[in-house]
Amino acid sequence: MNIDNNMPLDLAEILHRQSKVANGFFLQGGQEQLHRAHGAYSTIHTILMCNQLSLHRGERWWQKEFLICNMGIARVYDALGKTRMAESLLASSIKVSSIYGIRVLWVLIRVWA
Repeated sequence: MNIDNNMPLDLAEILHRQSKVANGFFLQGGQEQLHRAHGAYSTIHTILMCNQLSLHRGERWWQKEFLICNMGIARVYDALGKTRMAESLLASSIKVSSIYGIRVLWVLIRVWA
């Protein structure tokens, strides 16, 4: 287990690699690369959703990673000009995060920095 956030190390490595891929595509810009970034973030979303069944959904690392993933997807939507979709996803993510007590500002800084 990862001492920092109790996430299983193999899962942490997979999510970290996939996040780097998604961010790399996003930073390259362009329509095709943004769609690839969306696909990479969707993979992270799927991994998290599949693993929630074997974990307690209330674990903070899971909540934080899920929120970061949603913020990444919102960032891609915004770059693609789908501002309403981005705003809707951000609003629901912030609402959920505040319910669980996650620091939204930290996540926003990390994702949009």
